[in-house]
Amino acid sequence: MREVIIFATYYKQLEKCQTLIHSLKMQTNPNWKLIICSNGDASANDIVLDDERISVTITPTNTEFWGALNRKDYIENGLPDGVMLINTSVEDYYAPTLIQEVIECGEKADFVHWDFSHHIFGYQTMYAITQPRISKMDWGSYSIRSEVAKKVVLADDMWKQYVADGIFVEELIKQVPNLKFIRIPKILMTKN
Repeated sequence: MREVIIFATYYKQLEKCQTLIHSLKMQTNPNWKLIICSNGDASANDIVLDDERISVTITPTNTEFWGALNRKDYIENGLPDGVMLINTSVEDYYAPTLIQEVIECGEKADFVHWDFSHHIFGYQTMYAITQPRISKMDWGSYSIRSEVAKKVVLADDMWKQYVADGIFVEELIKQVPNLKFIRIPKILMTKN
């Protein structure tokens, strides 16, 4: 059984972070780890770490760009093999069955995606049916096999773009042939 690693970027979001943590603690499958990567913000030291599956790292400086370069660094240098990765931010929270469904689907697919609800003012839709392309994905609305994630090569300037989540998926499709996809047709994430 594969473990699910959730890599969450953080910047001055202490209250929202607790919502993410609680949503993970309510998972029906306990086979997950949460890595919170603070983008040069020491307020992450105040995150309550009362579960051994949760860890916090703080980068020496703020790399800006919603922590995109921290995601890149983790995939290239810290991500272990044999896991399913969910890249997200601490403002997201998940339905209690997410980890179980990702593990089950991850046995059959390299890339698993699910629908989400978006509550940020100005986003074009409040309910997104995910599709593996730009403007139809959001960090946090998919999981990828770690061995596959490491195959995607993106320059820093591509990571920095606002739609880097969709760019990553489009480049994944271009760079890794014969990917196996599964879409879970349920809202399993809310972007708060």
